[in-house]
Amino acid sequence: MCKSMKVLISDDGSDFSEACRNALTQKGYHVVCCGREGECVLSLIQDECPDVVVMNLYMRQMDALSVLENLGENRPRLIILLTPFIDSVTSQIFAQRKQDTSNCHPMLLPVRLDALLKRIDRLCTMQQPDPSVQDMQMTRMLTDLLHRFGIPAHISGHTYLRCSIELAIENPNILRGITTHLYPKLAKQFHSTPSRVERAIRHAIEIAWTRGDISLLEQVFSYTVSDSRGRPTNSEFIAMLADYVRLNEEALRMLD
Repeated sequence: MCKSMKVLISDDGSDFSEACRNALTQKGYHVVCCGREGECVLSLIQDECPDVVVMNLYMRQMDALSVLENLGENRPRLIILLTPFIDSVTSQIFAQRKQDTSNCHPMLLPVRLDALLKRIDRLCTMQQPDPSVQDMQMTRMLTDLLHRFGIPAHISGHTYLRCSIELAIENPNILRGITTHLYPKLAKQFHSTPSRVERAIRHAIEIAWTRGDISLLEQVFSYTVSDSRGRPTNSEFIAMLADYVRLNEEALRMLD
């Protein structure tokens, strides 16, 4: 069950949408509702970042396919399109827009509530990643990346850097309080002190700047790699590596 997932339902306040909201809420989903206006749906997807969207193929202002075209990279995991029919023309449209509709699952109207709930549960369970597996993959990926930077795994700064990058990927705002939040958090986790954590990370960055793969340094830090600018600060190093991993996660996993 995907109990932490957010579901956006687009409907005009019918008894069906209210029953759907109540049933999903009881299952532990967080539910957001809006009317059957395409522009409203698009705006809420961009603002609320739902994991699942249930919307009609044909809506006022903007149809579902137009909504999908305007999403860009901010796409829900699953989209259930409610449609009164699926004919050859509709199928052809889906085929032509395969990139936009790759995670869409059409359902014929009128749809039974129990069938819709089962579809959401089943699709969420299929696509929900195993957090423990994800954590292990991220740890291996960052360990390998730091090794390529020339930072040996046995020094404490390696561990602190890896954990800092993981935390920054999950919550970029943590670097706004690197001395008040990040260092104390790591110090508590590893039974150290904030000042020792800061020094260990700084030492690890100095090693990377003097022994690391220069081509990788230039790839990640671009123009900041120069003798005149010196090495980046702890927060700059962590932030830029976190951004690099976020943008290149799929390619990095292939190298893992």
